Amino acid sequence: MRKFVEECLKQAVQGGIKSISFPALGCGNLNMPPVRVAKEMFQVFKEFEEKNPQSSLWEIDIVIIPSDEKIFKV
Repeated sequence: MRKFVEECLKQAVQGGIKSISFPALGCGNLNMPPVRVAKEMFQVFKEFEEKNPQSSLWEIDIVIIPSDEKIFKV
């Protein structure tokens, strides 16, 4: 998951994109623990921001279906 998110962020910057959204990766069919997924994704976002302070990205969103209570609470 980490490499996928990093690559998406890199591609977004290369394209001059200002915002990007991700689903709660791995929490559905892969049944990964939502807390673990959230921590990992936020860590990747933080590291990317530190390595790319002049990035075109201004906003990164995680999209969660409100009816998915298990993930929404995290």
